[in-house]
Amino acid sequence: MTDSTIPADISPEDLKAYIRRLEDTLILIRRRLRRYEDEYAMPSREFYNKLQSGEINNRSDFAEWVSEHERHQRLAEQIDELKARLPR
Repeated sequence: MTDSTIPADISPEDLKAYIRRLEDTLILIRRRLRRYEDEYAMPSREFYNKLQSGEINNRSDFAEWVSEHERHQRLAEQIDELKARLPR
């Protein structure tokens, strides 16, 4: 799911800078996830899996937690894909 707006010929320095900004955003998302995890005494991944399997009933206050967890997953995948584009 690499961002198609990133040109294929982007310089390694610019790509590294972009990845750093994404990683900063990932840190902020992790902080927000930690608040939910602390409040409900459950890791986000476990919460998400239980919600998807129906072990937990979906409540309106879970919507933001789900959204943050999914955003975290997408962003982490994007960072990995972009790092793979960096020269070794």
